[in-house]
Amino acid sequence: MGLKFKIIDAQIDESIIPQNIDHYEYSIRLAKLKVTDISKKNPNYTVIGADTIVSINNKILNKPKNCEEAKEMLNLLSNNIHQVITVVSFKNQSLDINENFHDVSFVSFYKLSDNEINYYINNYKPFDKAGSYGIQDYAGLFVKNIKGS
Repeated sequence: MGLKFKIIDAQIDESIIPQNIDHYEYSIRLAKLKVTDISKKNPNYTVIGADTIVSINNKILNKPKNCEEAKEMLNLLSNNIHQVITVVSFKNQSLDINENFHDVSFVSFYKLSDNEINYYINNYKPFDKAGSYGIQDYAGLFVKNIKGS
C-alpha cells in the first residue's frame, strides 16, 4: 500500500477524565483525548489512537505508579474475572472524520501466589500496562479463561 506513518505520543493528562463514569465512556474519552491532542498539531493527517483499561468490581485499574500499586492490582485480579476494554479512535480534522470502536473481553485469572506476583513485577516491570499486566508476556500464564472478541 505504501502508507507512511509516524508514532507520536500524546501529551495529555489522563486524570482530567473522572473515573466515576461508565467504564466504556471513560475508555472512549481517553482514546479521543489522545487522538485530538495529536490531530490538533497534524490536522491534515489521519490519526489513529487506542487505549486499554482493566476494570474489576466497578473500579478502573490504570497503569500502576509503583511496585506496591502493581502488587495490589494483581492481588485484586487473582482468582477473579475482570474486563479488558480497548477503544480505537480515528480522527482527521480537515476531513471531519471522528470515529471509534471498542472491544471488550472478560478475563479470568488463576489464583496467584505472592511469589508469582513478585516475580512478574520484578522481571516484567508492568508499569506501562493497565491493570499491571500484559497478556502477551509472562502474565499470559495467569489467564484461566478469556471470553470476548
